[in-house]
Amino acid sequence: MKKWLLRISVYLIALVLLIMILGPLLGVKLLQFRALAAQGAAMEPPSESVSEARVERMKWEVALTGIGTLSTPQGALLESEMAGVVQSIHFTNGQWVKAGQLLIELESSVEQAELESAEASVALAEIEFARAEKLVEREASPQSQLDRTRAELRQARAAVATLQAVLDKKTIRAPFDGTIGIRMVNVGQLVSPGTGLVGLQNLNTLEVGFDLPQNTLRLVKEGMRIEVRPEFNGGDVYEGELIAIDPSVDARSRSLHLLGRIPNEANELRPGMFVRVRLILNDQREVLVVPNTAVLAAAFGNSVYTLVKDEDSGHLVARQQFVRTGERRGDFVEIIEGLEADDRVVSAGAFKLRNNSRVRISQLESPDAQLEPTLINR
Repeated sequence: MKKWLLRISVYLIALVLLIMILGPLLGVKLLQFRALAAQGAAMEPPSESVSEARVERMKWEVALTGIGTLSTPQGALLESEMAGVVQSIHFTNGQWVKAGQLLIELESSVEQAELESAEASVALAEIEFARAEKLVEREASPQSQLDRTRAELRQARAAVATLQAVLDKKTIRAPFDGTIGIRMVNVGQLVSPGTGLVGLQNLNTLEVGFDLPQNTLRLVKEGMRIEVRPEFNGGDVYEGELIAIDPSVDARSRSLHLLGRIPNEANELRPGMFVRVRLILNDQREVLVVPNTAVLAAAFGNSVYTLVKDEDSGHLVARQQFVRTGERRGDFVEIIEGLEADDRVVSAGAFKLRNNSRVRISQLESPDAQLEPTLINR
């Protein structure tokens, strides 16, 4: 019994000593944990750096847009109609030529000799016809002789005309005013019928063919203004007019083919170029727009982050706002529903935000949104 009481006493003494040693340590740690918790509660998340833009009110022309290809109403590849050897070339590559100007001559010595022989036959046939005509007047020759000499004269003249036509086909002339391309033949080269010789293009006026959906048929008519924008020369716009509407609709794409015409006196454009075409419908509408970069696309809908001041903390915060978007033009997108004019929105840096994130406006310049942006190749 005494042993048992002694053992309990030892355990109690050990427990008291342990409490006396560890108690202060546990108290210090508890105070440290409480201080850390208070410090964490007092800490605020860092502000995200963003750029801002205002919701703008603009007037947009109502227009239909399409992709087009330039062509020339006066353009041809000059080809040889006759076989022969290139005797001479009378132009330089890229030269402006006038209609009827001599360009290329094929060797024609045989045809020239045959033409001289045929012309001599015509002269002889004319003499024979004149003699027969006088004899018939004197009734010294039958009428049949006069008819025969008349037919021989016509045959001789036809032979001259045939040889002259052959010589004309061996002399290639410009069919219209224009700019010569790069020649495809050299002096001394043997060419056959159908051989390409050189291209000729008149670039003063160009045509642009483009397609629009079939449901725009009731909106378009000849004479409407068009704007053509190539993507290589700084975004310059060339204005022209719609000159033709194809009477049929493409059965595969269900699209309507249209043809416009634009001036090109400076020869800055070339046939075959890819261009963007806008067909102006002659009226305007007022729209609210924001930069494209402000809109976040998602499966559940498009949204933007608006910038407002938090009433409790006074900090600038970003709040997610769902919007309904419309047409896109250049760097802008139309806002149909969800925003008002002059609202502040995040234009750059929205990808790193969440609802009610604290933000600060970046001092770094962000690219200006443009209605007609220009691509710059560096």
